[in-house]
Amino acid sequence: MFRYKSREGWGARPRVDDPIQLKTPTQYVIIMHTAGLDCVEMIDCCQSVVEIQNLHMDKNRWSDIGYNFLIGSYGVVYEGRGWGVEGAHTKSWNKKSVGIAFIGDFRLRKPDDKALQALEEILHYGVVNKLLMANYTMYGQCQLRPFMSPGEKLYNELMTWPHWQYRDVPQNEELDGDRAAYCFDRKPPMVAKPT
Repeated sequence: MFRYKSREGWGARPRVDDPIQLKTPTQYVIIMHTAGLDCVEMIDCCQSVVEIQNLHMDKNRWSDIGYNFLIGSYGVVYEGRGWGVEGAHTKSWNKKSVGIAFIGDFRLRKPDDKALQALEEILHYGVVNKLLMANYTMYGQCQLRPFMSPGEKLYNELMTWPHWQYRDVPQNEELDGDRAAYCFDRKPPMVAKPT
């Protein structure tokens, strides 16, 4: 079972507003990375989560940290907004998804095996406790927004997971930003484009 740090455990600030409830069980899981420095020791990871919350609340003017959960090295899961609360991670998808961010930059390397196992275990926990639909769909954030998140190496890993789904976006669909900035046109050789 994954190790878990509650909001109190990592030193979260109080939310500014009452949280908006997210309908459960939730259909979508969106995976991203923080794109910052990795954290190795738990004390460093807690500090990273505090800094992310400060950025989200002070610079972005959000009511809280944007993610529902964060995952650090060695498979520790940090509670962000938690289950059943609308996040602020992926515009137009927040009302119907759980956002999970890996702490670090995963363009050039995958997260360690314990971190990936923690993702698998928290998703299993969500399904077993009816917080996630059993047939939930997993997307990388770059499939939904013009960001390079969750990073190329992590995205390539996610494409091999059973709940990851190819997202077919018609050429004429109006997008926020340049189509080339998204990754939804990429698919691994083992995943065929749906017909």
